[in-house]
Amino acid sequence: MRIFFLFKSILFISALSLTATLVPAQDSSPAIATLLQIEGGVEVVTDKSPKGRRGRDGMLLFAGNKIRTSGKSKATVEYRDGSRIRLFQNSEFMLDLSEEQNTSRRTFKYLLTLNNGSLRGRFKKGLQRTKIRTPTALIGVKGTSVRITENKNKATVSLTEGQVEVSNLSSRAIINPGQWLPEFGRTDDLSKKVVPIPNLLNLKTDEYEFDFRNGKSKQLEFSVQL
Repeated sequence: MRIFFLFKSILFISALSLTATLVPAQDSSPAIATLLQIEGGVEVVTDKSPKGRRGRDGMLLFAGNKIRTSGKSKATVEYRDGSRIRLFQNSEFMLDLSEEQNTSRRTFKYLLTLNNGSLRGRFKKGLQRTKIRTPTALIGVKGTSVRITENKNKATVSLTEGQVEVSNLSSRAIINPGQWLPEFGRTDDLSKKVVPIPNLLNLKTDEYEFDFRNGKSKQLEFSVQL
C-alpha cells in the first residue's frame, strides 16, 4: 500500500511539472497595458486565443496582442506610464513592443501597429518614445496628442500637441501642432502635403477624457483657441 501511494504521488508531481511547462510564456511576462472604456464588441487576439476573445474592461494586455473593433465599437488602451490610445470603429491594432528604458527617469519605448482604422493617442511627454507603423507610413511620436487614420493604403495624420515625424518609402516630414498630412500614400512627397488643419477649434481641459455613461452631468473648465 505504501508503494502504491508513493507511485501515485510521483505521478501527481510529474503532472504538475508538465502543466507548468506548457503554460505560455506570455503569462510569465508583465502586462504592458490595460483595456478600458469599451463600447460595443471588441475582440482581443492573444497566444491563448488566436481566433480572438471578447475584450472586457480591465483586461490586461501583453506584447503581441491584437485588438479589433467592429463597426459600432470603441476601446481605450492605457499604458503603464499613463499614455492612452483610443481606438475607433473598424480598427485593427497591435501592441508589438513595450520596453522600459535604462535611463535616470523611468521611460518607455513603444512599438505599435495600426493595420486599419483610426486612433487618437495621448502620449506622456518625456516619458516615452513611440513609433506607430501603418501599411503606409511610420510615425514617430514625441509627447503628443495625435490622430491617425489608415484606410486602403492611404493614411491621414493630424496633430494638436507635441510633434510627430512621419516617413514613407520616399520621404519624411515633421508635423507641428495645428498641422496635418491628409490622405497620403506610400510614395507621396510628404514635405509638399503638410498643411494647416482647416477650421481648427481647440478646446483644452485639465482632464483628457470624460466618461458620461453614468448619465450624470459634469462641470468643466476649458480654454478655447480658434
